[in-house]
Amino acid sequence: MFSTNNRISFVSLNDTMARFLFGIKNFLVATVGYTVKYSCDGVTGPTSSVDNTDRWISFSNCTTRGTTTTSPQSFVVLTDSSTAVFATGVLTTTANFANGETVTTDTKVYTFQTVLTNVDGNVLIGGSAAASLANIAAAINLGAGSGTAYAAATTANTFVSATSAPTTLTLTALVAGPAANTTATTETAANASFASATLTGGSGVDILLTYQGAADHLCKMSISVGALFTPAGTPTNQPTATDELVNFPNTGIAASTVIDSTASGDRVFHLMATTDKRGFRCFIYRQNVMISWIAVEVITSTVTAMSWPSKVLVWATNVSIGSSPTNGHVLISSTTVGNGNGGGVRIGGTNIRADGGGFSIGGANNFLTQLTPTDMEAAPALGPLGLYSAIAAFQGKLGDRIDMYVPWANVVQGNVFGNSQWVYMGTAIHPWNSGPVILS
Repeated sequence: MFSTNNRISFVSLNDTMARFLFGIKNFLVATVGYTVKYSCDGVTGPTSSVDNTDRWISFSNCTTRGTTTTSPQSFVVLTDSSTAVFATGVLTTTANFANGETVTTDTKVYTFQTVLTNVDGNVLIGGSAAASLANIAAAINLGAGSGTAYAAATTANTFVSATSAPTTLTLTALVAGPAANTTATTETAANASFASATLTGGSGVDILLTYQGAADHLCKMSISVGALFTPAGTPTNQPTATDELVNFPNTGIAASTVIDSTASGDRVFHLMATTDKRGFRCFIYRQNVMISWIAVEVITSTVTAMSWPSKVLVWATNVSIGSSPTNGHVLISSTTVGNGNGGGVRIGGTNIRADGGGFSIGGANNFLTQLTPTDMEAAPALGPLGLYSAIAAFQGKLGDRIDMYVPWANVVQGNVFGNSQWVYMGTAIHPWNSGPVILS
């Protein structure tokens, strides 16, 4: 889904920001299908958690800027699910477990034993499948039976809780929302199997757009992957969420602009979104120059060597411009790489990997050949643009962005490629809707 070439005729920075925020809200509600959870026009805000009134009826409702979270400000919280849903998984048995068989949730392994030994994750095989399932549920929950039903050395499961029935074990994510939908659930049992290789069914994402900042060209955008935003004590103040992940402002880009601080010139912005309400991107230009791009992303993990919370729905901002892999693609810069609630990452800032974002082979930039601006189909296949960390604890590749590719050279902002319609914006090639790209 697309909304392209949205021009804001310049009147003032305040007017431009209000129209920009309202444009995002309208697109996500009217086109993508989000609903308004809370809103404030700067004067009147939500009085309770069930006050879902849409007070952003026009851009004029979006003009009140607050300098802090506790200042009166125009804000809206959009959601794809008013009540977050916890992902679940079901293990079904047809007979009892055998010695040495395992059940794994993400990186936590449970091993069934006929004679219990005191090693983390060991579970006693009961006299029936139902008894064994009850024992592993106790181990997952650290319930009754430590030292008898399961090893006393067993540590907490940080991914799921469990309940057992005579023939099933039901796992429920500890954090609501879609973040847990890629939590692995596997087994090596001959007489038991999971319905899916991962937890499923988690939903609920809140997106906060609020006119908050020290100047009119700044705003704040954040998400709650568990749909946990609730109204503040003062209705005109920003709602809060315990799992809030902030895009603007953020480490490394707190003084950066969203719409450019220059008090002249029209702004043009483009919006695109996935039909499943799991991601959108926004690109903002002034006089043919891209100011910033912002995205909610579902990240596809490629990580196997370390335990990284890869089920990530993130806000991202790309503040580097580069025409080749060596000079450009941004990546993780915040000192806060997760919130402990299923994995959140802050993107942006100043740490840029020199390894080409994963596109150099053997130290040489020979993965992509010359790419002409009119014929992408003649070029070799492009690899996905990844997310990388320069933080010592998470060095290396964390995952791939969806449908984003890096060009090699001779590509400028707004180039559209081939019959499949892809466009170069924000240092990457993205899907496009075949319309013209007019930036100024």
